Amino acid sequence: MSNNLYETVSSELADYRNKMDLTQEQLAEIVGISQSHYAKLENGQRLPSLKVLQSLSQVFGVKMGDIIEPNKEAASFVESINKAKLDIQNNISFMLKNKSLSDLKSIERIISVILEEISKPQE
Repeated sequence: MSNNLYETVSSELADYRNKMDLTQEQLAEIVGISQSHYAKLENGQRLPSLKVLQSLSQVFGVKMGDIIEPNKEAASFVESINKAKLDIQNNISFMLKNKSLSDLKSIERIISVILEEISKPQE
Protein backbone atom coordinates (compact mmCIF):
# COMPACT_ATOMS: atom_id res chain seq x y z
CA MET A 1 0.00 0.00 0.00
CA SER A 2 1.21 3.44 -0.76
CA ASN A 3 2.44 5.92 1.78
CA ASN A 4 -0.23 8.27 0.49
CA LEU A 5 -3.00 5.95 1.76
CA TYR A 6 -1.42 5.88 5.22
CA GLU A 7 -1.23 9.68 5.22
CA THR A 8 -4.81 10.09 3.98
CA VAL A 9 -6.28 7.67 6.52
CA SER A 10 -4.28 9.08 9.42
CA SER A 11 -5.24 12.65 8.50
CA GLU A 12 -8.92 11.79 8.15
CA LEU A 13 -8.99 9.92 11.45
CA ALA A 14 -7.44 12.89 13.25
CA ASP A 15 -9.82 15.33 11.54
CA TYR A 16 -12.95 13.34 12.34
CA ARG A 17 -11.85 12.68 15.93
CA ASN A 18 -11.07 16.35 16.54
CA LYS A 19 -14.35 17.47 14.97
CA MET A 20 -16.19 15.19 17.39
CA ASP A 21 -14.13 16.66 20.23
CA LEU A 22 -12.90 13.24 21.38
CA THR A 23 -9.50 12.25 22.73
CA GLN A 24 -7.64 9.33 21.20
CA GLU A 25 -8.35 7.38 24.36
CA GLN A 26 -12.10 8.08 24.23
CA LEU A 27 -12.38 7.11 20.57
CA ALA A 28 -10.29 3.97 21.06
CA GLU A 29 -12.58 2.92 23.90
CA ILE A 30 -15.71 3.50 21.80
CA VAL A 31 -14.23 1.48 18.92
CA GLY A 32 -12.93 -1.26 21.20
CA ILE A 33 -9.20 -0.97 20.63
CA SER A 34 -6.34 0.22 22.79
CA GLN A 35 -5.27 3.86 22.77
CA SER A 36 -1.78 2.85 21.59
CA HIS A 37 -3.29 0.93 18.64
CA TYR A 38 -5.43 3.94 17.72
CA ALA A 39 -2.43 6.27 18.01
CA LYS A 40 -0.58 4.14 15.44
CA LEU A 41 -3.53 4.51 13.06
CA GLU A 42 -3.66 8.26 13.52
CA ASN A 43 0.11 8.61 13.23
CA GLY A 44 0.16 6.73 9.93
CA GLN A 45 2.10 3.76 11.29
CA ARG A 46 -0.72 1.27 10.59
CA LEU A 47 -3.90 0.99 8.58
CA PRO A 48 -7.12 -0.05 10.31
CA SER A 49 -8.49 -3.53 9.80
CA LEU A 50 -11.81 -3.75 8.01
CA LYS A 51 -13.58 -4.31 11.33
CA VAL A 52 -11.94 -1.25 12.94
CA LEU A 53 -12.56 0.85 9.83
CA GLN A 54 -16.23 -0.12 9.94
CA SER A 55 -16.47 0.80 13.64
CA LEU A 56 -14.74 4.13 13.07
CA SER A 57 -17.01 4.98 10.14
CA GLN A 58 -20.07 4.23 12.28
CA VAL A 59 -18.81 6.46 15.09
CA PHE A 60 -18.05 9.27 12.63
CA GLY A 61 -21.33 8.77 10.76
CA VAL A 62 -19.59 8.37 7.40
CA LYS A 63 -19.02 5.62 4.86
CA MET A 64 -15.80 3.64 5.15
CA GLY A 65 -14.73 5.01 1.78
CA ASP A 66 -14.94 8.56 3.13
CA ILE A 67 -12.05 7.76 5.46
CA ILE A 68 -9.96 6.23 2.68
CA GLU A 69 -10.94 8.63 -0.13
CA PRO A 70 -12.41 11.70 1.52
CA ASN A 71 -14.99 13.97 -0.05
CA LYS A 72 -14.51 17.16 1.98
CA GLU A 73 -17.85 18.69 1.01
CA ALA A 74 -19.81 15.65 2.16
CA ALA A 75 -17.63 15.34 5.25
CA SER A 76 -18.42 18.92 6.22
CA PHE A 77 -22.14 18.22 6.05
CA VAL A 78 -21.80 14.99 8.04
CA GLU A 79 -19.62 16.83 10.54
CA SER A 80 -22.29 19.45 11.17
CA ILE A 81 -24.95 16.75 11.61
CA ASN A 82 -22.77 14.77 14.02
CA LYS A 83 -21.92 17.90 16.00
CA ALA A 84 -25.60 18.78 16.30
CA LYS A 85 -26.42 15.23 17.41
CA LEU A 86 -23.63 15.27 19.98
CA ASP A 87 -24.78 18.65 21.32
CA ILE A 88 -28.33 17.33 21.71
CA GLN A 89 -27.12 14.17 23.45
CA ASN A 90 -25.00 16.25 25.84
CA ASN A 91 -27.92 18.59 26.56
CA ILE A 92 -30.23 15.66 27.28
CA SER A 93 -27.63 14.07 29.56
CA PHE A 94 -27.25 17.35 31.43
CA MET A 95 -31.02 17.75 31.83
CA LEU A 96 -31.36 14.19 33.20
CA LYS A 97 -28.33 14.29 35.46
CA ASN A 98 -30.11 14.92 38.76
CA LYS A 99 -33.43 13.23 38.05
CA SER A 100 -34.75 10.45 40.28
CA LEU A 101 -34.97 6.85 39.13
CA SER A 102 -38.74 7.17 38.96
CA ASP A 103 -38.50 10.26 36.76
CA LEU A 104 -35.96 8.55 34.50
CA LYS A 105 -38.22 5.51 34.07
CA SER A 106 -41.13 7.78 33.13
CA ILE A 107 -38.97 9.66 30.65
CA GLU A 108 -37.76 6.37 29.17
CA ARG A 109 -41.37 5.22 28.59
CA ILE A 110 -42.25 8.54 26.96
CA ILE A 111 -39.23 8.36 24.67
CA SER A 112 -40.09 4.77 23.71
CA VAL A 113 -43.59 5.83 22.66
CA ILE A 114 -42.25 8.76 20.66
CA LEU A 115 -39.66 6.56 18.91
CA GLU A 116 -42.35 4.00 18.03
CA GLU A 117 -44.52 6.75 16.53
CA ILE A 118 -41.80 8.33 14.43
CA SER A 119 -40.61 4.96 13.11
CA LYS A 120 -44.06 4.01 11.80
CA PRO A 121 -44.33 4.17 8.01
CA GLN A 122 -46.04 7.29 6.66
CA GLU A 123 -49.43 6.61 5.08
